[in-house]
Amino acid sequence: MGGISWITYKGKKILYTDYGHSHKENIKLLEEQGKYEQKDPGLLIISDYNATVASKEYMQKIKEYGKKFRKDKNTNVKNAVLGISGTKKILFDSYLFFTNDKRSKLFKTVEDAKEWLVSE
Repeated sequence: MGGISWITYKGKKILYTDYGHSHKENIKLLEEQGKYEQKDPGLLIISDYNATVASKEYMQKIKEYGKKFRKDKNTNVKNAVLGISGTKKILFDSYLFFTNDKRSKLFKTVEDAKEWLVSE
């Protein structure tokens, strides 16, 4: 449960991050994902929050992360987000408002997420 892996879909590589750990482990995963984003401004990402419980510490860190990595107008990173509903949806909307992240979008299935990522 949890971690970073690569998947290939329709010939494109996608970074798959499963945030199914404690908030401390999730912060480490977030930082690792950020390193990949710094290296590849066209990175395709699936962030899976299905098994995640939000914490104040994680939300603070993800807002810092969003401001740092998603504000750059030269990046084309696309982030398909899974597992967001209920309270997590409120927190996600707060994240979007705080960071002005226009490159993250919610999906219910991995298949829909992959299709969106490889489109365009």
